[in-house]
Amino acid sequence: MAMTLPIPEGVDRIKCMKMALVHDLAEAIVGDITPHDNVSEDDKHQREKDAFETLIAHVTDKKIGEEMYDLWQQYEKQESKESNVVKELDKFDMMLQALEYEETQQKDLNSFFKSSINILKSPAIKQLGDHVYQQHLNLHNKKA
Repeated sequence: MAMTLPIPEGVDRIKCMKMALVHDLAEAIVGDITPHDNVSEDDKHQREKDAFETLIAHVTDKKIGEEMYDLWQQYEKQESKESNVVKELDKFDMMLQALEYEETQQKDLNSFFKSSINILKSPAIKQLGDHVYQQHLNLHNKKA
């Protein structure tokens, strides 16, 4: 998504693409920890940090490993324009997945949609999110 979707002016698309690639790598080891797992934010962050450090220890080019770690840290701390955009894209991707779950598994994920739509701030991403949110609402209106 970082490669193809419109991103705000002044945001480094290449940095977004790199960040999008590395931001979930730790989940390959610790899994996708959700609020339903009853894991504190501090514990979740520590588990992911430990996992990420384990992963980059195997990167033979230390400069690349350091860049990966820096990108991951920026994403985790939400301390750059690019990290904010990648967070929005990640949330938008989750909205697409949630809509598919609702359609194929008859799940009601309304609370997820309500909390997610407010995270989208960039105009183009917000517009796409609004469209997906409307599809979610339409799906539930058909059931009513």
